[in-house]
Amino acid sequence: DTYFVFKEKELKNIFKINGDMLLKPIKSVYKSNIKKNLNKILYLDQKLLLSEYFNMVVDKTTMANSMEGRVPYIDKFVADFSFNLNQKLKANNDKEKIILKNLGKNLLPLNIIKRKKQGYGVPYYNWINLELGDIIISTMEKPEICKNGIIPNRLIEKTIPKIRESQTHAMRGWMLYVVEEWYKKFII
Repeated sequence: DTYFVFKEKELKNIFKINGDMLLKPIKSVYKSNIKKNLNKILYLDQKLLLSEYFNMVVDKTTMANSMEGRVPYIDKFVADFSFNLNQKLKANNDKEKIILKNLGKNLLPLNIIKRKKQGYGVPYYNWINLELGDIIISTMEKPEICKNGIIPNRLIEKTIPKIRESQTHAMRGWMLYVVEEWYKKFII
């Protein structure tokens, strides 16, 4: 599953939770007919990604550079309006943001209107290969989160040696490291 950093069977072992319970509602929306359920998918993205991830990234990035970020599409009126738009104005086959592109076509250069979507990813791989890899590896040699069975030791053993191999492995290692540091700071 490309939507999750950890595989379903790994999630079942992490924190001793039932991975099916967490994943079932999310999977059902993503696997559903996009034409029929576009608003459900947009709503799910809004609830899971926008508030907990994208807003935090924008906030931290702008603050770190002494800037004030403005996010106009978060306005409640704009969000409510967009949910009530005809789906054909939002996405149609391989085209996305149709109404927004139509509004901007007389104001922006064509190359911007036709430009492919770009991600705003966190550079875990760069962090780990340039600065944090050795810190993460040494911290995770004897992790506290494994001593109490919070995270299975085999997940650490499988993940940490590979953190320098790819963005996915780096992200998995980073997440385990953050849980370890949080656990040491707030639990023990």
